[in-house]
Amino acid sequence: MRGSVVPAEHARGEEARHEHEDEQQQGHERETAEGDEDLLQHGEDGHRSQATLRAVRALVQRVTRAAVRVEDAEVASIGPGLLVLLGVTHADGEAQADRLADKVRALRVFADAEGRMNDAVGEREVLCVSQFTLYGDARKGNRPAYVAAAHPEHAEPLYERFCERLGAQRGVFGAQMAVELVNDGPVTLMLEVEHQ
Repeated sequence: MRGSVVPAEHARGEEARHEHEDEQQQGHERETAEGDEDLLQHGEDGHRSQATLRAVRALVQRVTRAAVRVEDAEVASIGPGLLVLLGVTHADGEAQADRLADKVRALRVFADAEGRMNDAVGEREVLCVSQFTLYGDARKGNRPAYVAAAHPEHAEPLYERFCERLGAQRGVFGAQMAVELVNDGPVTLMLEVEHQ
């Protein structure tokens, strides 16, 4: 049985369609980057300010245990506590990292003596993993754009500062990591701090 032959015209049409989709995605990434820069410079009301809708953010999960492995070697692990996935954007600085760390430390998501979700992390452990994909933008197209994520040379010092202030164990910045966790509840919260 002979296989079917794809007409050259059809093949060229498919190639052109994929090129067009790539051009659209690249255009969206440029528009998003330009929009973020304009918002940083001028603010939502059109006046120049440091206000922006995007800020340092953390996805916080209450866990019974969590661990991080890099190249099949465990680099960090905790028992009951918090697993924090941290994302940094371009305008973030030390003040935002400190405020977010303090907010995570004070977050009341653990049961108190009466069983109510009213206690902060206290003496429990925290594990923090850098996570630039928290700034993935998939509003247009199916391939997320990450233009809002800070470059590593800007993000890493703030990640380290955040971990140090929180007393958190940490993954390996920029590495391919395997993160294992048991979410307790489940309890998952997205936290952000605004620029002032």
